[in-house]
Amino acid sequence: MKRMQFEVPEDKFERLQALMRQCKMESQKDLFQNALAMFEWAVRERSRGRIIASVDESLTRFKELSMPSLDEVRVVEPATTASTRANF
Repeated sequence: MKRMQFEVPEDKFERLQALMRQCKMESQKDLFQNALAMFEWAVRERSRGRIIASVDESLTRFKELSMPSLDEVRVVEPATTASTRANF
């Protein structure tokens, strides 16, 4: 087992605490594990040539996530077919 420890500015720490309360997380470890799972999923999807987006189904619109680290992910597996993507 490895231990991680790092410092964050007070305002970011407060934002993390607020997220933990909103999601009913009991520990920073829970927050980290959830964040890691979501980031791993996003990287896996980008490597498949997919975009990461938030969808507003009622307006049939989407907003793509802009994140420099995801822009660095190399596509290794092309997206399957257009039918797997939402139609907007």
